[in-house]
Amino acid sequence: MLYNGGHRSGETNLLLMTEPMAADNIFISKYAMTASLSYPVSPIFSASGAAMYMPDLNGFYAMPGLTWSAVTNLDLNLLLQFFQVKQDQTSLRLFRPYLQVKWSF
Repeated sequence: MLYNGGHRSGETNLLLMTEPMAADNIFISKYAMTASLSYPVSPIFSASGAAMYMPDLNGFYAMPGLTWSAVTNLDLNLLLQFFQVKQDQTSLRLFRPYLQVKWSF
């Protein structure tokens, strides 16, 4: 659980996503519950996931991922990001896919 002690409830916190975070206000929500997991499906495939729930904003973030060890020292990682939050009359939904190529040397 994340507790944001510098949270200012009077501000529209969705606008904070476009500005640098201050040291006393590190997140858009006052509270956030997080979880993550990873599972090796086989020696060359693994699945992972992360999730976050923000109860005061009625929002969530989810990030499932798949990793494939293509060859020795080269991994391909497919990540999907889902984000939804509702505050007052404002609603925000995002979906972003990412492909990461990682070379280990």
